[in-house]
Amino acid sequence: MTLHLPEIDRASAADLLAEKPGTVLSAADVAKKAHRRWDLGQCENAAVLFCVAAERAAESPEDPNQYPNYAVRAGITLSLAGHPAAAERTLTEAAAFDWAGAGLEKDTNMIEWAYTRLLVAAAATHPARFGALFREAVARCAEVGISYPRIHPQQDELLPVAQQLGERDALERIIERTLARRPLPRAVKARVAEAQEVLAATR
Repeated sequence: MTLHLPEIDRASAADLLAEKPGTVLSAADVAKKAHRRWDLGQCENAAVLFCVAAERAAESPEDPNQYPNYAVRAGITLSLAGHPAAAERTLTEAAAFDWAGAGLEKDTNMIEWAYTRLLVAAAATHPARFGALFREAVARCAEVGISYPRIHPQQDELLPVAQQLGERDALERIIERTLARRPLPRAVKARVAEAQEVLAATR
């Protein structure tokens, strides 16, 4: 199984690559540019560059197994840029992908990233799917030794989403996982306390 590369607007690719005449950047070099754009919050540009990096990795005999690494990041950044539908297929495949079997065991956390983007998208467009998808995320992540949600920014993003939807089971788990953090920032602690009050009031 390989990951589908999302469709993106490539009109800006050449400008983003900024390759000198007669030179072709390696997949790793393009990925570095993509990560820089991601860090700057320029997620649409990052998605374009990750797609180019994935294509070059697939063509490279040196490190072809980096293709899924870059492909999933293209999907994540495309979703973050406000195009969740265009990223859905890539993220769904990434959630089911055998990262360890592909020699990318360190990227197993991409399963968690993929589910979070899918959950945020579901909350906005198909809220009735959120609960079942959250349970699927917990089960799938458990298969690879991840107690979902584990990544702190994703806990923070999912907490208000589950609270707004009234998804008690998801909210209770997100609260539990968030409270396991050390140290727990004061602002996060306040948001958790608010969510706990909502739970208590609806019992």
